Amino acid sequence: MKKILLVIALLAGLAQMTLPGTAHAQVTTARTLVLYDNPANDPYSKLGLMYSIMLRNLLGHFNATVDLVPIQNYTAGMVANHDVTFYIGDYYNNPIPTAFMSDVMTATKTVVWFKYNLWQLAWNTAYTFNQTFGFSFLGIAGLNAPPSSSNPNPGFYDTVTYKNLPMVKYYAYDASSGAINADPDVGLTQVVDATKAQALVTIKNSKTGTTTPYVMRSGKLWYFADVPFSFIGPTDRYLVICDILHDILQTNAPVNHRALVRLEDLDAYTTTSSMTTLTNYLYSKQIPFTMATIPVYTDPNGYYTGGVPETIHLAQATGLMSALNYAIAHGGSIVMHGYTHQYDSTPNLLTAVSGSDYEFWYAVQNRPVDEDSVQWAAGRMAEGILEFTTNGYKVVGWAAP
Repeated sequence: MKKILLVIALLAGLAQMTLPGTAHAQVTTARTLVLYDNPANDPYSKLGLMYSIMLRNLLGHFNATVDLVPIQNYTAGMVANHDVTFYIGDYYNNPIPTAFMSDVMTATKTVVWFKYNLWQLAWNTAYTFNQTFGFSFLGIAGLNAPPSSSNPNPGFYDTVTYKNLPMVKYYAYDASSGAINADPDVGLTQVVDATKAQALVTIKNSKTGTTTPYVMRSGKLWYFADVPFSFIGPTDRYLVICDILHDILQTNAPVNHRALVRLEDLDAYTTTSSMTTLTNYLYSKQIPFTMATIPVYTDPNGYYTGGVPETIHLAQATGLMSALNYAIAHGGSIVMHGYTHQYDSTPNLLTAVSGSDYEFWYAVQNRPVDEDSVQWAAGRMAEGILEFTTNGYKVVGWAAP
């Protein structure tokens, strides 16, 4: 990919802004528990673990320990033994242990419930859910109608409004195959006692105009209408959980408008002029930045050179080195973005050219590459680092392409 993409990884204005109601700074380590669905013998059984890892990554920002536990392994008292417990309900009707439901009803510690299976607690007559928490669970809403070639986007609850910003859920429909790439389901809730419950964030059905709570809070219990880690886009409601974790963990963090900037896919064909323009702009705003740099550019089949293979090592990429030198002197740092950012002469989905293809995953068949091993991957990383160090550059990080 012979271009530079400017990636804004965190929207300015959201970072570390807090909702009303947080009173205590996080001065001690928060012990957190992440429960996830892990049904046996199911092709989607690993999704829950994936989502829990994504949440754990976010919790790594805080002074917190994280225990990941499948929901079926929950035992009585775990909620009480943690400061915050998260349950990621991504699997419809996955059985919830009675011990967990009982502990939620009597919890004096924070519990955060995502999406599915709340009905097993809220509709169970053995518990006084509505009276205790002041809100009711109404059911699940998905697509307004099945999509078709004549109506490819029938609509669903897709737009979260948070701090006056609209955040739209990802949606894509392939009429030729009928495949839907989206997670339209949301849990519908309603406040029944405003002295106990409050809808902090809402989500709107952009086709019908109706709204429903997206984040409901009742004291120590928080409910998110969906799993914010599923089918996320760059301006998606994922940013809500990133920000609202400060409130859940009660960090009382000050407002701090920040952006994380990465210049993407720098290689031997990156122009000095484009890098100078970007560097000067970021430097003028006093914004440090990283540069995802590919140390060896290769076009093994001559895709861009009329069939003549081409490989350019960093030492030969004088324009790139000039751009890196200027950027480093003005707040930039290097992240190694693979060794060649492509696999071999076989197009690994696109062209086999650096910047276009996968390096460590055989995307054509959605499986590991034949050489996959720690030794093989470490060897490529070592070769890439050597390209930088022998030319006088320090690498501050690694990003697998």
